[in-house]
Amino acid sequence: MTVLNDHLYILRDRDRNQVSRYSSQDFTFLCHISVPEFWPEELHDMTSCRQKRCIYISEAGSCCVYRVKMNRSVSKWDLTVKPKSISVMPSSNVLIACKDLHDESEKLVELSNENGDFVRDFTGAESRHRFG
Repeated sequence: MTVLNDHLYILRDRDRNQVSRYSSQDFTFLCHISVPEFWPEELHDMTSCRQKRCIYISEAGSCCVYRVKMNRSVSKWDLTVKPKSISVMPSSNVLIACKDLHDESEKLVELSNENGDFVRDFTGAESRHRFG
């Protein structure tokens, strides 16, 4: 779950209406948001970005990240890694903890907040040394 602009967003394990939006003041249900092509059994994490006014959802089944804007438009960013945890950096870029599909190594990957393009990655000992 994540909070953005006084709204609470919760991922749901279902085929449609996977994201529920509530008021963060009194938890009143506001609406459902459907994410096309979403594999609910493979959802991993979500986060939000106040600057870009959107939420990001990592999905391991399709190896992708979804960006959902407040107008409910959805962008799917296909990846060459299997995402797990997801966060937003101070630059508003997206940081994902993931596994490489080719060698199963763990790494951190930074993606552009505009289009999901690869910015850089941190692999193996480098990411453990830098990030604990």
